[in-house]
Order: sequence, then C-alpha cells, then structure tokens
Amino acid sequence: MSLPRFTSLALVGPLNAAVWGAPVPEGRSERDELREWLDGHYGLLSAEALKTFLDFLIDAGDRQEYLINYAPYTLNAARLREEIAIIESDECSEDERNHLLRLRRVQENAAGCNDIDMTAWDVAQTVDLAIAGRQMEWLSAAEFDAFLERATQLARAHYASWRDYARGLYAGFSFFMGETEERDALLKSFGEALAAWLSGAPPLAGAWASLDFPGAPARHWAPLHIDTLPGDARTLH
Repeated sequence: MSLPRFTSLALVGPLNAAVWGAPVPEGRSERDELREWLDGHYGLLSAEALKTFLDFLIDAGDRQEYLINYAPYTLNAARLREEIAIIESDECSEDERNHLLRLRRVQENAAGCNDIDMTAWDVAQTVDLAIAGRQMEWLSAAEFDAFLERATQLARAHYASWRDYARGLYAGFSFFMGETEERDALLKSFGEALAAWLSGAPPLAGAWASLDFPGAPARHWAPLHIDTLPGDARTLH
C-alpha cells in the first residue's frame, strides 16, 4: 500500500478502529454485521443506495444542512430564541426534537460549531462507509479508490493539518449527534480518541502523528515511519 493511500484511509480517524491495511471483501458473518450497521445507522440496504449516499456526503453532506438550516441563526440571536421557544412550547416529533437540540447547540456554540469548518465530519463518514462498502463488495476496488480520492481532495481543500481536521471532526460529531443520555460520555471518549490519534500515544491508537496531512508540506522524513520499507518513501509493508 502506498503512503498517500494509507494517509487517505487515516481520514476515517476514530470513527472506526484504526485502519492499517486496504479493505477487502469480508466473509458471511462479518458482512451480516456490516449489513446490520449500514441499515441501522444509515438506512442503506444496497450498493446503489450506498453509492448515492457517498456522492451526497462528498458533494453536500451534513455540512450543507448546517449552512442552510442553522448558520443563518448565528446572525439573529433573537430569532433563534424565538424558534427554540416555539418548538419547546409543544409536543415534539423525533425530527423536531433533533432540530431543537441543534438549535440549542447553535445558541451555545457547542464545540465551536459556529466557528469551525465541519467538513471533516462528512469526509470521515465517507471513508468509513466506503471501507464498509468495499468489505461488503458493494464497491469494486476501482470504485473504492475513486471515492477515497474524492474524500481526500475534499479534506485537502478545507484543512491544512490533522489538528484542524480533528477540530472539525469533533465539532461535527458533537453537532449532528442525536438525542442520547450518553452524549457527555460519547463526547469525552471521542475527544480522547482524537487526542490519541494526534499524539500517537499509545502508538497503535491511530496514525496521524506520523503522517503528513494530505496536501500539506512534508515534515516527516520517510525512514522515521516505522511502517515504511527502509529507503522507500512511498511504499508500506
């Protein structure tokens, strides 16, 4: 696996277990688990549905929902208070409840959601789902590579470092989280995981500490990568 490809896979961050190799089609039991996850979390039941959703994440994603439905409230605090009061005054459907939670997060600027570019949330989801799609054999190797490259280009266009990317990923994870009593614990755990990826401690937590961010000036001398072949700057074991 090339170093740039490994770096692209690392964009998934702690949304999933650290990826140390290219995904390959899995066996039946693993596919059953993946199918349940894809259906339960995203309502994706087929290869075509997955590809359509990956296109959406790259082209618009959750970041567009924030920009259209929530960012305007940052310019009118009074209108935001009124909208929150209206929803709070009546019974809420699940969708209305999630909308209310996000309005409150805008009001509180939770995790810096109003100031931080949350595109990383869409990038990480894209890589995570593309990996699952390849493991399900819903994506061919060529299709997987194409989605991975598009996700990498999106990350490169919005961020200059892993630290900036991590801030965007945390803000997106926080803002788009549904209602759950475990929110504080989930945020703490995710924040700790991001810190581990950035610091490389423990070493197998994640690879960001030893990788240059896509498109950023090189700052790591290749032989310092424990996972590179000696004398080869671009090829991994």
